[in-house]
Amino acid sequence: MLALAWVPVVGDVFVLAAGLVGVRWGPFVGFVTVGKGLRYLLVALSAAAAPSL
Repeated sequence: MLALAWVPVVGDVFVLAAGLVGVRWGPFVGFVTVGKGLRYLLVALSAAAAPSL
């Protein structure tokens, strides 16, 4: 679920819940990094594919 940390509003709830239940630091950072990294990769690819105005 932490890979979905990039989702507006819902992602914040996942991060908060992970902190409250005591998810270990390593997996937490890994999953959040993968989720946010994929988001920004998708944004960059979308911007590169968009036609110039």
